[in-house]
Amino acid sequence: MSYMALAVIFFLANGLTNTGLKVANGLRGPAAVPMTLLWMYLVASLFVAPGAIGRKRPVRFRNLWVGALGGVGTAVGSAAIATIVGRIPGYVVFPVAGGGTLLLVALAARVFFREKMSAYGVAGIAVGAAAIVLLNL
Repeated sequence: MSYMALAVIFFLANGLTNTGLKVANGLRGPAAVPMTLLWMYLVASLFVAPGAIGRKRPVRFRNLWVGALGGVGTAVGSAAIATIVGRIPGYVVFPVAGGGTLLLVALAARVFFREKMSAYGVAGIAVGAAAIVLLNL
């Protein structure tokens, strides 16, 4: 599978996770969010497991480490959203979480990887964050 196909799949899956949290909070309240996350991750693991088990090449330790860090980060972020959504209305939490993620990734790329950002890049990040906020209202 190409990297572009994987990027599209991960992009859609990430959006579905936030949408699932939003729907669970709206339908059943904040108490349903942890169970929603558990089921989403269990179902996702069923889709990933066959590909991981059927690999002909061994998985490199570095890749496992990066994946584990990503998983921990996602779990912590989702748990934080689930906790906060019980105290702050969802129409505030979800736009801030969605737009904030984009801004944090862009900031990390600049600080840790010394990526150069042109005026178009900064404008794209700003417009992307604004779009995420508007789509979550």
